[in-house]
Amino acid sequence: MERMKAIKQNRKLHKKFCRAMGYFLITLVLLCAAGGNLFAKYYAGQKNKGVGVASSLYFSSNVLKDVDDSDATTYPLIFNKESWDGTGSCSIEVDIRNFENQLLYNDRNLDITYDISFSLVSDTDGGSYSVTYMDASDQQKIKDITKSSADATFSDYTLRGGSLERHVFKVNVTRPDSEKSNTKYRSVGIKVVAKPVAPSFVSNSITLGGIVYATMMSATYSLDCTLNLDSGSAPSDYVGFPYVISYTPGADQSAHEVKISWTKEILEMNYFEPYYQKLKEDSTKYGTETIDSIIWQYMIITIQPYSNIQITFYRASSELDYSNVALSDCVKVEDLTQHAGGSGN
Repeated sequence: MERMKAIKQNRKLHKKFCRAMGYFLITLVLLCAAGGNLFAKYYAGQKNKGVGVASSLYFSSNVLKDVDDSDATTYPLIFNKESWDGTGSCSIEVDIRNFENQLLYNDRNLDITYDISFSLVSDTDGGSYSVTYMDASDQQKIKDITKSSADATFSDYTLRGGSLERHVFKVNVTRPDSEKSNTKYRSVGIKVVAKPVAPSFVSNSITLGGIVYATMMSATYSLDCTLNLDSGSAPSDYVGFPYVISYTPGADQSAHEVKISWTKEILEMNYFEPYYQKLKEDSTKYGTETIDSIIWQYMIITIQPYSNIQITFYRASSELDYSNVALSDCVKVEDLTQHAGGSGN
C-alpha cells in the first residue's frame, strides 16, 4: 500500500518536473527570440546610423555641380556674374564647402579631404589664365592654368567638420592682345574638377565639376534680333525667312521671357518649330492680338543666357507680292522680363 502511494507521488513529481521543464524551455525560446529581435534592432540601428552619416555628407560648391566625370555634357557652364569690359583681369570665384546652408553641415567627426584641378578645355587663345589659392600655410599663391590639369592640381585640402567651412579659389582671365577689338570676347573654357579622397567611404563618391568662362559684358543686357536675308536679294526669292534672336546677359546672368509677334496675314511660323509645337495649345503663351487694325500672332518663350534661337517663318499668302514687303517690320520681339538697370534692343 505504501509502495503504491510512493509510485503515485513520484508520478506527480515527474509531471510537475516535466511541466516545469516545459515552461522553462518555452521561456528560453521566448528569451532567445527576444534577444534575437533586440540584436536585430541594434544591428539595424547601427546600420541606420551609418546611412545617416552618409546621407548627411556635405561636399558642395557655390557654382560646381555633381557631374559624371566621363561625360562633358553634364558639366554646367559658369560665367562671371560681374560686368567686365575686357580690360584688366576678370575673376570668377569657385568655392568648395562642407555645408548646404547655415543649419546643415558635416558632423564634427567628419573631416573631408579632397583634390581639385583646373585645366583649359582647348588650346590657349594667348590670354592669361591663372588661379589664386591659399596654400597650407594660409599664404596666397597664384598658379598658371594650362591645358594639362597636372599643372594646376591642389591635393589634400581638408574641410573640418563641426562648423561651416569653405575654401575659395579664384579663376583669373586676362584678354589677349589679339582679341582687343573683339567686343564680345569669351575666354577659353576652364574645366574645374573636385573629388573627395578621404575618409575612404566618401572617396570618389561624388565629383563636382564645371566649365568656367570669362565673358565680356556690360551691366545691361543685349537682345539682338536679325532677319537673315542676303543683301541684294528680294524676300520673294526665299522659301523661308530665318529670324535669329541672340541674348547676351547682363550682370544678373538670368534668363529672359520674350514675346515674339508677327503679322498673321503676311507670315506664318514653321509648323515643325519646337516652340510652336510645345506652346500652340497654351493660351497664356500663344495667341493673337490686334494693334492698329493689324492682326499679330504672338508666342512667349524663355531664352537662356548666351543663346541664339532661330525661328523660320513662311509666306502666309500665295497671292501677296513679297518683293514689296518690309519683312523686318513684320516681326518684333518684346522683353517681358524686368531687370534692374537692364535694357533690350
